[in-house]
Amino acid sequence: MQQLRKSGTDPLGRYYTSNVVGCTLVREMNLRSPRVIVDLGVGDGVLTVEAAKIWKTAKLVTVDIDSNFNKQTNLTNNCHHTHDVLNSKLHTQIGLALGSVDGAICNPPYIRTRWKKDFAEILEDAGLSGILPSIRDVGADVLFIAQNLRFLRSSGRLGLIVPDGILAGEKYTKLRKILLNEHRVDRVIELPRRIFKKTDAKAHIVILTKKASSNQPVIVERMELDGSLSARLLVPISTAIRRLDYSYLESQIALESPHNYVLSDVCEALTRGQLSSADVRRSNTNIFHSTDFPPIVDNYCPNVPKPFIISKAKSVLLNTAIAQTGDILICRVGRNLEQKVCYVPKGFVALSDCVYKLRVGEAYRQEVMDFLCGDSGQNRLKALAHGVGAKYFSKEDLLSFAVESDKVFSLHNK
Repeated sequence: MQQLRKSGTDPLGRYYTSNVVGCTLVREMNLRSPRVIVDLGVGDGVLTVEAAKIWKTAKLVTVDIDSNFNKQTNLTNNCHHTHDVLNSKLHTQIGLALGSVDGAICNPPYIRTRWKKDFAEILEDAGLSGILPSIRDVGADVLFIAQNLRFLRSSGRLGLIVPDGILAGEKYTKLRKILLNEHRVDRVIELPRRIFKKTDAKAHIVILTKKASSNQPVIVERMELDGSLSARLLVPISTAIRRLDYSYLESQIALESPHNYVLSDVCEALTRGQLSSADVRRSNTNIFHSTDFPPIVDNYCPNVPKPFIISKAKSVLLNTAIAQTGDILICRVGRNLEQKVCYVPKGFVALSDCVYKLRVGEAYRQEVMDFLCGDSGQNRLKALAHGVGAKYFSKEDLLSFAVESDKVFSLHNK
């Protein structure tokens, strides 16, 4: 099996697709005898080249804002246009009617574009307006999804690559709900980290059929480094709305055992600090921050370093969350989050806004600490983290974290 070719980005925020990923995306769309295929934001043309191999008689319509589009493909059935993809009148510019395309392939750029009036029309036509709290939150990835949906006919199929946040971020829950309820999400394939050069951002292939209602579970898989696909997970729609990333879903399978539980079952409090990095630098008191976690050694949960333990009198003067004896501290945002866990053995610790304090029932405290710092827990925390660049845990993520136990869990023990 061919090894994955890592790909780079450019000033337009494009991370170029490897041949193996492109081939997998096109193949798994399982689209028979399409007449017209569109590739919006074609970039270096990898997806279109793979499409031409499988759909030999289809007309391939490609669009890119970059006039330096790689034309080395020399495809006889390719009609290319140089235009801004995110133009609400793009269909008139390229002579392709909305709602007429059999298949769409796409690897959207990972950038946040300056808002234009056109964007509201694109989102409205696709049924995606109002999915995020603010228009400032709408990135090119969401706009490209909407533009592709506009071009697709009913029962047309979309195959695209999306960043992890679209499938795992709490902010995009409403988007997932619409895509899952208004259309049919057929397949999700998690791609290996570092599949794109110069970033370890996690991404996924999503294959969707427009306006095809279905109550069937979503097929979720993971691509391995050699290009092979993992065993399938069948994910109910209700679960898929919350998260659709394979690593997380696989980690939650452990909950099927009666011996296991989630942190929300034993959690007495989960809060984070309020002080920013700038506040930490200005403070005359040692504030515990994401960079202050001691290393985990031999799967043992380390204690907070002594310089960060302060008196109760000093703690009441600080406008932030204060951890106390028995609390577990977990890093909220940054890199290598799974490796940043520690314990407060005594006293009080003032926290920055990058740190959660977790208080669990005393009967489960040691077990939770041991699991968080053990191999299984570390792997599960790694799967739980999401985001592009600096990763993060939401409060909901941590409360849903599954702990493996050697005793039958009962809420009466809480």
